[in-house]
Amino acid sequence: MRGAGGKATELASRLKGNGLLVANDVSASRAKALVKNLAVWGAANVCVTAETPERLFEAFGCFFDKILVDAPCSGEGMFRKDSSLIASWMEKGPEEYAPLQKAILSWAVRMLKPGGMLLYSTCTFSEEEDEAVVADALERFPELTLVPAKRIEGAAPGRGLESCVRLYPHRVEGEGHFAALLRKEPKKENDNEAAGSLRNGSVENVPSGWKRKNAGEASDRSGNDCTEKIQKNLRSGRSGRFPGEVRDFFARISCTEAWLEEFRYEQIGEQCLLVPPFDLPKSIRYLRTGVRVGTLKRGRFEPSQELAMLLDSSCFDAVLDLEAEDERVLRYLKGETIALEAVETDRLAEGWVLVCVDGHGLGWGKYGNGSLKNKYYPGWRLQ
Repeated sequence: MRGAGGKATELASRLKGNGLLVANDVSASRAKALVKNLAVWGAANVCVTAETPERLFEAFGCFFDKILVDAPCSGEGMFRKDSSLIASWMEKGPEEYAPLQKAILSWAVRMLKPGGMLLYSTCTFSEEEDEAVVADALERFPELTLVPAKRIEGAAPGRGLESCVRLYPHRVEGEGHFAALLRKEPKKENDNEAAGSLRNGSVENVPSGWKRKNAGEASDRSGNDCTEKIQKNLRSGRSGRFPGEVRDFFARISCTEAWLEEFRYEQIGEQCLLVPPFDLPKSIRYLRTGVRVGTLKRGRFEPSQELAMLLDSSCFDAVLDLEAEDERVLRYLKGETIALEAVETDRLAEGWVLVCVDGHGLGWGKYGNGSLKNKYYPGWRLQ
């Protein structure tokens, strides 16, 4: 539920395009960094918010299958990496963070659906912020049980709560961490607490405003070419009302990824979006919902940087695929115009080109007169 991207991108990868990842950081600046990191990672089924846990609970209710609480902490495990954190610890030690951690964890437990799993983690060694916070939650919420975690080589058991895991930097590669895995036991049949599943699109007992859209026939996840089905969906409007200019551009995409048919199209002003097929609560602030695929301005569609990050060299009909060692990769990342070789120009027609590195989408360019005009997002360019 917190972090500038490392854990969120790992979770997005494990979801493999299924369900929905809601990534939150109460700090707006960190949440903005989270937006960028998830975009670079090519994550589509993601919403990024910048809210307090209380506000999230008010909006979502008891809904999530799994929750990761990456709690703010005194940071003892990071001292070796950043010695300036020692001064911060002297100013605000465990006694400052423990009450906050207990509050965050209690709200997270309320948002976890019965039968769901919650991982509480910190980067500190303080028992007051680690085992004591977990013990407090176990006492306050009798429906919680502590699940013995699978330990990697070098991991140590918790202090007093041996099912927890402690990672010390002198025993494992990396910094210092603590983790505890909790399960919320299923409620009895007569318990009316609202819950729903994002995994299968169930909407039974889901809080109002949370209804899955376009929950009709199952997606083709076999890995076979689904281009024809995608184009049919675009024409029929199953994914939303695609304007002609957007539809024409998407017709150039031949991709087996299910997100093209799973997501629905929305447009806010000039911004064109593919959003997860859920009616998200309107009462909270979103920094990102799904993917901004481009802008539609004066009848012209311009694809976005985020869309490029979702594609690879097999997904678009005009591709410049560079090797990582090619000096033009660095020039492209700096925003420079790219000169093309004759063999490359023979394969391209004037217009949009997907620039890739070793097959992975990097950004867009516009080809004409033998060179490629750079369309890499200006805010990401190397200085």
